[in-house]
Amino acid sequence: MIYIKKKGMSTLISTVLLVSFAVILGIVIIGWGNRLIQSNIDKGEERIGTDLECLNVNVKITPTSDLDDFKVFVQNNNMKEQEIKGFISRFGIGNKIYVDYKNEGTIIESFGVAVLEYDTAEDRNGVPVGGYDNPSELETIEVIPRVVLDNEGVVDCEKKSAKFIL
Repeated sequence: MIYIKKKGMSTLISTVLLVSFAVILGIVIIGWGNRLIQSNIDKGEERIGTDLECLNVNVKITPTSDLDDFKVFVQNNNMKEQEIKGFISRFGIGNKIYVDYKNEGTIIESFGVAVLEYDTAEDRNGVPVGGYDNPSELETIEVIPRVVLDNEGVVDCEKKSAKFIL
């Protein structure tokens, strides 16, 4: 009879261990799932915020026809008095695309106009990049507007870019 009691105790201990292991495993999975869901919610809120900020952005590109004094104008046609905090330019020549970050700090008020500087591009580090100083070689001009978020961050409104084909 002593052995029967030991076998019963062994079964009871193993049951308690299995139940406690299952409870601990459940707590770990719930904690991991909560962190995963919360990070996805935060990313979604940020994405919705940037899409809402860019909702009213409307830019227009107007180049002059005179190649001797060629200028490209960027017009801010925002209806909600939202200013554009600069823009990124893309210039297409043949099979090359030049990305210019020189105009990132150019502020364009609502219904305002700025002249796009295209004669010498600068990359993100401010290093001059040549190659499209001749306006007759330009095939496409694209402008990606940038706006300031409520939390003072700046977002590029890629979906609201304006493209002009010469």
